[in-house]
Amino acid sequence: MALRSLRSLRSLRSLHAVHSLHVLPSVRSLESLRPLCERAVVGGVLAALVGGVSMLFLRSTMQVRSVPERIMEWLLLFVPPGVFEAAIQRLGSDAKRYALYLAITVMLGLLAWLGRTVIRGRWPVRSIGLLGVLLWLAVMLIAP
Repeated sequence: MALRSLRSLRSLRSLHAVHSLHVLPSVRSLESLRPLCERAVVGGVLAALVGGVSMLFLRSTMQVRSVPERIMEWLLLFVPPGVFEAAIQRLGSDAKRYALYLAITVMLGLLAWLGRTVIRGRWPVRSIGLLGVLLWLAVMLIAP
């Protein structure tokens, strides 16, 4: 099986060398992208965790509501009373805690994805600063 895949890889390389369009990527170019993708994922997750720890620190020291709390309260405006009542009856007093955990998980996931996109795209510093300002404005507009 390995010999067969090696032959097909060699035929792809020879096909790539013959054609002047260079449509098929070389194996080396694909291997060089892998560390960048891995670093981008790790960087995005670390950036999201730093943001989460910062919100936790501000929440515990200055009693500032975190972004997931603000977004959860904003989203409650759109939940019909029947659905809200059913959730309270099913989950009891832990319903708010579960909703907050879900909001935190979704927010950290979105921030990790955004960080990965920024790192993988090698955005300039000015664009990253503008992104930070836009995120801050979005949070302030959603949940004042």
